[in-house]
Formats: sequence, structure tokens, C-alpha cells
Amino acid sequence: MTEEKIAGLGGKRIYVDTSSRPLYEPTRLFYEKCGYRKEAVLKDFYAEGDSKFIYSKAL
Repeated sequence: MTEEKIAGLGGKRIYVDTSSRPLYEPTRLFYEKCGYRKEAVLKDFYAEGDSKFIYSKAL
């Protein structure tokens, strides 16, 4: 698994990001189910009304 490889190389945290658009709701739910926490929102990052959600997970 990717998380195990990153931890094995000394990584302490993983960051992932995705769009706030409804199309990406399954992606956000997947990250949350896997233990990722929303750390930041960059408002209107991709376009007006389409923000970037940044998640992280401590390893």
C-alpha cells in the first residue's frame, strides 16, 4: 500500500487535494473514510465556486 511505502521511507504525513465540486463528493468521502482530515480550503481555486480541499493524514 502507498501509505506503508511512504511510512517505510520515513514519511510522517500525506497530503491530498481535490475539488469542492459535487462530482468529487465520492472522492472526499473516500479520503475521510481512509482517515484523512480536511486541513484547508482554498476558495475559488480552480474557478469561481470551485474550491480546493486539502486533506492530510498522519502516518
